[in-house]
Amino acid sequence: MISPSSSNLRYQIEAQLLDSSISHISLKFRGISTQKSITLKFPKSDFVDSDFMSWGFIDTRGSKWVGMTDYKKGFIDENVRNTIEILTKLISEHGSGKVIILPAVSTDVVSSGYRVYYGGEATKANWIPKNSRFEIDLSDTQNALAQLIHIGYSMQAYDAAFIVKEWAEIDIDYLHVKDYLIENTEMICAFDYRGFLKKDEIYVGSAEVPSKARFEITDYSTNFYDDQTIIPGTSQTMFESYVNRWKDSIVTHAGMTIIGDKSDFVDYMNKIKTGTSEFA
Repeated sequence: MISPSSSNLRYQIEAQLLDSSISHISLKFRGISTQKSITLKFPKSDFVDSDFMSWGFIDTRGSKWVGMTDYKKGFIDENVRNTIEILTKLISEHGSGKVIILPAVSTDVVSSGYRVYYGGEATKANWIPKNSRFEIDLSDTQNALAQLIHIGYSMQAYDAAFIVKEWAEIDIDYLHVKDYLIENTEMICAFDYRGFLKKDEIYVGSAEVPSKARFEITDYSTNFYDDQTIIPGTSQTMFESYVNRWKDSIVTHAGMTIIGDKSDFVDYMNKIKTGTSEFA
């Protein structure tokens, strides 16, 4: 979310970096119960060699920022293309062409961690499929592509991990996604916008905290992370090749705004609805 609120670091940094009248940047953070806010000051020189990019969030209504926002959208769309390529290869090689991908949303609550929403909670989160999952079958090209595109955008917009699991007929074999989450605790792999996550890197909170959306990953169903096969002509293992491909092709500091009619994610959703997306 991009706004001038005290919690938004990007807005604070950008507004002050572009203000030539000041030599220091003051960043305001939310505090604790006894102290409502905390302010830290940094000299602008600390940002000289950083890769921070101005996306023009000061006033996106003005024509001054049109070129900058178009430039940003180029990064976002290229990230989507590369994400589709990486996931298509992964699904083909490690999922036999068919997988279930579960979006696990960060609750921002220490005791809860990530949760896979279902039922009413999934309906309220309008970017999550109503049945809580993406069912991707590469033989159904059009449907698979639409879902991979949506994952590519959602990954950049929301704080979520995506759990890739082997194909299952959930409605038939488990009746409900709740039972599936309890009984099926293996995964092929997981990822977020930064790259691939191992099972111990997906924090799901304490089992003692009641939550209908809690899940656990206890093991792997394939050797995705441990595949030591060397790719011909390189010194890379199969897993290393995926890690490096992600690192080399996904611009992780782009991000997407999600609030307001002019936000990046709303713009993407509108283009899908009107059929004007280049991916549609």
